Amino acid sequence: MAGKVVVNRPPSPFDFEIVDKDYDQLASTDASANYINPWIKPASIKLRHRLGRGPFGDVWLATRHLVTDEYEEYHEVAVKMLHHIKEDNIKAVLDKLNVLFSKCRGLEGSCWLHGVSVINGKICIIMKFYEGSVGDQMARLKEGKFSLDDVLRYWF
Repeated sequence: MAGKVVVNRPPSPFDFEIVDKDYDQLASTDASANYINPWIKPASIKLRHRLGRGPFGDVWLATRHLVTDEYEEYHEVAVKMLHHIKEDNIKAVLDKLNVLFSKCRGLEGSCWLHGVSVINGKICIIMKFYEGSVGDQMARLKEGKFSLDDVLRYWF
């Protein structure tokens, strides 16, 4: 077996060990510990008013209430409430949004995604709220022209 390359070796579930004051008690940490669950409790989102409508759904201004043992915060967020999706397809859509969330979270040039929820029976994507519109941004620019970076940010 020496010299053979194992192509599909499953990853080890333990990346490193944490050593605290008691050196004889090692705590192993799972490699998937950096996974962030995109699910947001619907009760933590309070819809305020609708900002607009589009072919995929409505966009709402909302407040997200975050509570932990150490702090309590309120964040102004935008909620993309998708049009009704058939019961059979809801799990598939939520799975795809989960993948999208994990790939886009913190990606430069894209909107900051807070997570996903189901409000009033509709799938919702909760994201950072940005002031203004594309039209407002164009009015502020010289000659009303966007750079390629701005086009990619606002249109996709």
